[in-house]
Amino acid sequence: MQKSFVAAALAAGLLFAGSAAAQIKIGFHAPQSGPAAADGKSSTIGAEIARDWINEKGGVLGQKIELVIYDDQNKPDQAVPIANKLIGQDKVVATVSGRSDRRRARVRPNSSPTSGPRRRSAS
Repeated sequence: MQKSFVAAALAAGLLFAGSAAAQIKIGFHAPQSGPAAADGKSSTIGAEIARDWINEKGGVLGQKIELVIYDDQNKPDQAVPIANKLIGQDKVVATVSGRSDRRRARVRPNSSPTSGPRRRSAS
């Protein structure tokens, strides 16, 4: 999980190295409630540990990582609305999912090099 997060953070940093933004925003969604909450929370903790480790080392090209976290309740029908919110409202440069399943397949058409951030599953 940490390797996926670090790879997403490095890619985001390279894409936006010339940006004036003080932080690199990475979207993260996983179940925080419902029957799969334990898995989602452990993935979230892993992402937070990776974020803290990267930031303690100086960030990515001098920019700190900011996680934007949403609860997808382990419901595939939440994947697209959350991805749209992360891309459109939160302006993340990459997204990471705490689980790999049908949700990732639903979002893939909405995140391409021309339409928005690329996704990476943490599992």
